[in-house]
Amino acid sequence: MDDCRKAFEAWISAPPLKKGIERWPDDPEEYAWPGNYVELDVQLSWLAWKAATRHAKKTMCNQN
Repeated sequence: MDDCRKAFEAWISAPPLKKGIERWPDDPEEYAWPGNYVELDVQLSWLAWKAATRHAKKTMCNQN
């Protein structure tokens, strides 16, 4: 698991949020959302986390 996902899962599963970090199995023939988080709000938070991380990296790299 990459460091970004580890940091996200540590944050979202810690108090006060205490959200579940279970994901659907990576089997597209059996599940409609393979690899996504089971809880929709956690999945949406993950997508926002990744977008914010990408934005922060771009911004930091362009500051000279």
